[in-house]
Amino acid sequence: MISCRFLFIPRPSHVLCILCNNSQQKIYYRWKVLPQEQREGIKNYVVGKVITVSSNEEVARTERVFLSKLNLTLVQILKQEWPHNWPTFIPDLVGSSKTSEVLCENNMQILKLLSEEVFDFSRDQMVTQKVKTMKESLNSEFAAIYHLCEFILEHSQRPSLLKVTLQTLQRFLTWIPLGFIFSTNLVDTLLNKFFPEQQFRNDTLDCLTEIGSLSDLEPEYDPSFRKLFSGFLVRLGSIFSPETNLVLPFENGSEEDCIFIQRLALFLSGFLKSHLKALETPDTQQSLITGLFYLVRVSEVD
Repeated sequence: MISCRFLFIPRPSHVLCILCNNSQQKIYYRWKVLPQEQREGIKNYVVGKVITVSSNEEVARTERVFLSKLNLTLVQILKQEWPHNWPTFIPDLVGSSKTSEVLCENNMQILKLLSEEVFDFSRDQMVTQKVKTMKESLNSEFAAIYHLCEFILEHSQRPSLLKVTLQTLQRFLTWIPLGFIFSTNLVDTLLNKFFPEQQFRNDTLDCLTEIGSLSDLEPEYDPSFRKLFSGFLVRLGSIFSPETNLVLPFENGSEEDCIFIQRLALFLSGFLKSHLKALETPDTQQSLITGLFYLVRVSEVD
């Protein structure tokens, strides 16, 4: 039997009951049986609450668990309503992100969750046609998302916003049109602005790993991958040389250092698996040998 508390929602307090009591399951199984005006009421309330909580940095920090539940609930509603019944969601979200860095930071969390839900976890939760429609919508509207990420990475000085933007970007890199990767300054920004900074290094390496592991592409992209690999090795050389013994630093280093070595292994193995032949040229022979030396050092770590 469907809960009356879910079906009839005259007051905002009842919406809070949804958030606190298996909200994702309720929306997944019962959303379609609600009258349109009640669905709109819930949606508007959740959106308003997300904006209210995430617009104030102190409130967002003290209510972070509640905000996290709000975000998850909003994404579940999106899976039911977007894009057909909520076509303005992406433009609205991008527009509101430009009004406040605190709000923008939470909006990035929502985009990250949405990408994960559509591209990683959708197989068992949505029918094939629904997944296809949402993927097509994300693809068609990704230009606005990308330009928002680009603007943040270029202009923001807020470390937490930059980190979540890099994490969000990493979720999108596996499926976005290649032009956003190779016809923009994205790779250069990642390599030369964020990878040298220790606080952003691991998240940046995740992004570079996604790019470097792209495979089965046209040969026209080989020069871009050769440039990426050579540039990466130059930046990596400023951190440690190919002769460095990584066993002791890995065993005695910080958690961030350990994560870096693990992700470096993923980058090198993924890149060489996908683009070894592209690196077997006279111009990149030395880079290939250097990369293999780094891979040997990483493989020595237990």
